[in-house]
Amino acid sequence: MRRSNHTGLYVSSPTTVSMQTNDVYPVTYAIHATDNAFVVAGNNHWGEYPAHHGHFYATGGANIVEYYPGNPGKVTNSKLASDPSQSADIVLSSHSTGGSETMGKAEPSMTAMFKEDRCEEAMDDLISGLDKQKEHEQAYLSGLAGCYMRTGATGFRDFLDEVIRVRTFENDKLYAATLELENLFLIREEEYEQAAENYTRIKNEFSDDPTFHQHALFGLGYLHYERLENTGRGAQYFGELVALYPDEELGKYVTMMYEDRISEDIEQAREALADETPVEIGLNGNYPNPYNPVTQISFDLPENTDVLLEVYDLLGRRVAVLVDSPMNAGSHTVNFDASQLASGMYIYRMVTPSFTMSKMMTLIK
Repeated sequence: MRRSNHTGLYVSSPTTVSMQTNDVYPVTYAIHATDNAFVVAGNNHWGEYPAHHGHFYATGGANIVEYYPGNPGKVTNSKLASDPSQSADIVLSSHSTGGSETMGKAEPSMTAMFKEDRCEEAMDDLISGLDKQKEHEQAYLSGLAGCYMRTGATGFRDFLDEVIRVRTFENDKLYAATLELENLFLIREEEYEQAAENYTRIKNEFSDDPTFHQHALFGLGYLHYERLENTGRGAQYFGELVALYPDEELGKYVTMMYEDRISEDIEQAREALADETPVEIGLNGNYPNPYNPVTQISFDLPENTDVLLEVYDLLGRRVAVLVDSPMNAGSHTVNFDASQLASGMYIYRMVTPSFTMSKMMTLIK
């Protein structure tokens, strides 16, 4: 297989993909993985033997394992990211000996557990090392989710609720990753409404993160268009995705697969962006966060409406009213000065006649 963008397989989400026994003839990359993806890619033909290390590109916490590139060793090809903060995380496994060695951040023992479907053992190992592995937690969770998906084992969603989310702030990107991973199981179990709620939450609460935002738009488009029999709403989400991210992989895919059916929705989304009128209501978050002592809270209104924006401490006491008035459609930003408040966690809540959402922020003095 060969893709028009010169990549055999592109994976950009905290999930696991198994790619086995294919013929891949890469022009640039055989596999490009990012955003904590976990790709198992053994027993494929890469157009040459041994496969060239430069055809395997992993950044942003991603791992590519078992692609049998010949003699394993340090990857030095110039196609790998030169920025040390985006260094490749690739596990090279020896085809002849079955041994493995690690470059970057990947853990061979954890990789072996995922590959051998030792899900419960991998979960126990992850729990015991959570404090030490915080930086790579998304990648490990992705591999663990793939293990549970492949084996049909139960308990992963409970693990997310009882172990991961209780120690993660709701505005942390790891929390968004848990919602995406939970959706793998919800969609498999045909709980489409709950999956759509998770994607809606990601879309509204992590709109400042392009990766999570476009994943959420695509997920909502897919669920409504293909599963919930609401093609009109699905087309709106697809249209917004293409309008916002026309040059990203998901935007290109939607254009290729759906453009003849959603062309009007794409045009409407583009016009809305040109007019700077939001397509959907949303509380976008605050920046910076943590902050000292001033932060900005932004929100979107697709139409004129009454808005109440308040701040509470963790005891439920209201400490500030930032907005309590009618507001025009558009994107808005409000400053919050917490110079008179003590350090700690605070909750800000936006209420309109049709919408309510709360988020948390951290004041550090």
